[in-house]
Amino acid sequence: MATLTTPQSRADHLRRISQSLLNLPTLPTLAARLLELVDNPNTNAGTLAQFVSQDQVITARLLKMSNSAYYGLGREITSVHQAVVMLGFDMVREISLGVSVINAFRSAKGLEGFDIAGFWDHSSAVGLVARKIAKGWLPSMASEAFTAGLLHDIGKVVLIQYLPDEFVQTIAQAKEQERSLFEVEREIFGTDHGQIGAWLATRWKLPKALRDTMEFHHELSKAPEDSRNLVAVVQLADMLCRLLKVGNGGNPAPPFIQKDLHDTLIGWGMQPTIEGLRPLLTELVDELEQVSNLRADLVG
Repeated sequence: MATLTTPQSRADHLRRISQSLLNLPTLPTLAARLLELVDNPNTNAGTLAQFVSQDQVITARLLKMSNSAYYGLGREITSVHQAVVMLGFDMVREISLGVSVINAFRSAKGLEGFDIAGFWDHSSAVGLVARKIAKGWLPSMASEAFTAGLLHDIGKVVLIQYLPDEFVQTIAQAKEQERSLFEVEREIFGTDHGQIGAWLATRWKLPKALRDTMEFHHELSKAPEDSRNLVAVVQLADMLCRLLKVGNGGNPAPPFIQKDLHDTLIGWGMQPTIEGLRPLLTELVDELEQVSNLRADLVG
């Protein structure tokens, strides 16, 4: 397929993608309602636990993650109520939301040049690293950072399911030219996986910060001010996971710290060089060795 260079050809592809998006699965009613419950000040742990228990997949994943090394609660969690109390409302919401989104794409298969298990490993790793970064520098957004990292590349799964042949060519071209995948996507589709993820987030009425992270995780300078820190956390986490070669998100371009991220990290009091980040990288090595277990907890 030739690179699309005319406005009409790009418009045709945009229309194809938009039409495909209309056929995407809707966010499970339970997950949508869960967002409302957590934001309601009258919701208590018992009410939330009872509601979450209606979904067997979310219940199983929540209990599994509550007892995983990633959360280290110190004792066995055997009920959703215990998980809600120990994890807190925000983390329950983020885990449940992440599981719901991933579960909607359970049928996604790998393509030539794109390993779906490696993709989920990368996504899980970015979520884990984003959470760790946020806990150290922006603790109020730690749980949100996990989900934002986990879902930042979800637009790629849309391309896998709805435009697989074109996406295979996009991957091949990006590798051949050693360019960022999103740049080649724009040439071939007239859009990129970040924008597609944002379309999905809008359709599903996901929180604005998650939508912004999906859309701008490659272009921090364009992120709205109220979401910029979260976008920066995920961009850094993505770069570190690519540097450590944990999983494979399909981007062949060498990882580096972009100027806007560099300036943001200085503002946080971080040293934005490989040497300055070495202590964090050292901490991450041991944790990320078990990322396939985290992926199994989430994806099943």
